Amino acid sequence: LLGLQFPGEIVDDRRHLLLGHPGIDVHVGAAGPAFVERGVDVGHLAAGDDREGGVARCAGFHRDQHVDILLEDQRIEGLLGPGDVQWMTTARGLVHSEMPEQEDGLMQGFQLWLNLPAREKMLDPQYKDVPANTIPVVRHSDAWVKLLAGTYQGQTGPIQSPTTKPFIADVSLDGGAALTLPVPAGHAGFAYVFDGDALINGQSVARGQAAVLSDGAELPLSGGLDGARVLVVLGQPLKEPIARHGPFVMNTPQEIYQAFADYQAGRF
Repeated sequence: LLGLQFPGEIVDDRRHLLLGHPGIDVHVGAAGPAFVERGVDVGHLAAGDDREGGVARCAGFHRDQHVDILLEDQRIEGLLGPGDVQWMTTARGLVHSEMPEQEDGLMQGFQLWLNLPAREKMLDPQYKDVPANTIPVVRHSDAWVKLLAGTYQGQTGPIQSPTTKPFIADVSLDGGAALTLPVPAGHAGFAYVFDGDALINGQSVARGQAAVLSDGAELPLSGGLDGARVLVVLGQPLKEPIARHGPFVMNTPQEIYQAFADYQAGRF
């Protein structure tokens, strides 16, 4: 481990990853401001399905989150339910709005930014809905791994980013359960505990903390007394300079200025 970070935004500029956990156990009403991004892959992940498989103890969206996308002057409506994922390659620019809807219970979800290499930042944007029932789940006797990206135990996740080759998994551990995930060669990232507590590579990590990981061949995880849910995010470092301001992630300050100019001129 390289250290721990706490709730809110988890930023690892060395590995070009950013995770937002917008409100742990909060009630959310309908809202829909416009957002714009350039230069990154953006994933919206809705937590869902507790370890017992019954009433959501660590709830996702009890109803839906609508996401309106303006893509090539065409409006696309996405729909995010419990356990679903929305994946946007913002590339040269994408405008969208997010409108959580909730009847009761608690909402829990994540927004992940994964940097794009310089050569891919100005390609055409793309959007993909990933329903929960299309995401493979590898089950062990006292744990399961929901695989969003990468490969594990002969399964392949539905999300792909060819250059960074991410491994993204929602890992559920019963109390005292132990599981070791293989780490692809050259990858690094973080493991974020969003329910319960865990031992990560032998170090105690509490709910709302992230373990920032160094390069290694494997990632040992163990559930605490009451078990744990852990979001594991690994990727291939780009080793490129980063310029980041607001919703734009580029390689130089000049490219950031150009992004603002292009948005104000209606070129997204």
